[in-house]
Amino acid sequence: MYRRDSSNALYRSVARMVWERYRPRALELPVGLALLRDAEVPLADKVASGGIGLAAIVLVFAVQTVLARTIGLQPPAIATPLQLLEAVAGLAVVTPLVLIRIADPEHVVRVRLRRLAVIPIRRREP
Repeated sequence: MYRRDSSNALYRSVARMVWERYRPRALELPVGLALLRDAEVPLADKVASGGIGLAAIVLVFAVQTVLARTIGLQPPAIATPLQLLEAVAGLAVVTPLVLIRIADPEHVVRVRLRRLAVIPIRRREP
C-alpha cells in the first residue's frame, strides 16, 4: 500500500502551528529579501510583488506632482537624480514587503524559521 511521507506532513503541520508565532511583522525586510532569493517561491509571485511595488512608487510620484502643483511649484520639485534614487530605494523596500503578503504562508514560515535558526535546514544528499 501507499505510505504517506510522514516527515513532509509533519513539517507542514509544524509550519501551520508556528505561523502565528513566527509570522513576519509588517516591516520585516530580511524575510522579504530572503523570499526574493528563494527558488521555491513562484516567479509569478515575485513579478506580482514587483508590479505592486512599481505601482506604489508611481502613486508616490503622482501625489508629489499634485502637491507641487497645488502649492505652485514647478512639477519637478526634486532634482532628477534624487527622484531616480527615491524610485530605486522605494522599489527595493516595497517589493520584499509585498512579497511577504503575496507568497504562500508555508514558504514565508519556512524562510522565517530558517532566518531564526529554529529548525535545522535539511541538506540535499548528492
